[in-house]
Amino acid sequence: MHRPRAEALVDLAAVRHNVEVLRAAAPTAALMAVVKADGYGHGAVPVAEAALAAGATWLGVCTIEEALALRTAGLSARILSWLHLPDDDFAAAVAADVDLSVASRAHLAAVLAGARHAEKPARLHLKIDTGLTRNGVQPADWPDVLDDAAKAQADGTAQVVAVWSHLAHADEPRHPRSTGRPSAWTRPGARPAATAWTPSATWPTPPPPSPGPTCTSTSSARASPSTGSTRSAAPSRRARCARR
Repeated sequence: MHRPRAEALVDLAAVRHNVEVLRAAAPTAALMAVVKADGYGHGAVPVAEAALAAGATWLGVCTIEEALALRTAGLSARILSWLHLPDDDFAAAVAADVDLSVASRAHLAAVLAGARHAEKPARLHLKIDTGLTRNGVQPADWPDVLDDAAKAQADGTAQVVAVWSHLAHADEPRHPRSTGRPSAWTRPGARPAATAWTPSATWPTPPPPSPGPTCTSTSSARASPSTGSTRSAAPSRRARCARR
């Protein structure tokens, strides 16, 4: 039997440790572990299981297919999927209790059509573009999206769960776009249960030297209990030839 030419060793203990550190820092906050792209190549299901075991309360993915794969694996935690095409199978997502982000008026209409087909309210997260231009409703279209969402909530087709955005200046914590909470983001009839601001690809603090599966608030690097510094849990050097 031949040994593999390359072997990736993923430290799931580091994932659990990071989630535990964040849970301790914000014990009452919801904590989402993002496991898109197969857990950033580290295995979506094992990374998700490790994060949930350590205190994560949500899972995040890009596509409906990724969300349904987690459901097929038996994971019942809340899942948010946020990057879709208007002709995706939203009925299957709604039926599987997958929360859906909405980034345009046409997108919202397609999700609502899927909810009607599934005969079940869609759980909506309305995403506004606040400057990063990485998916999201344009400000000029925002009032119409709010009106449509409010009508859908009123007739029972949807539940508006949250309003959210990727921060355009996540590396500048004091930037007005990172600290502002525009009241115009919500209006009566479509008032969400939560608002969320997600960092962009740039981190507010220097990132760990090697990337690993990322969470909305954590990564796969292990934090030192004494210093808060991180150590990557990504595949070791001998596996890099298989990861490029």
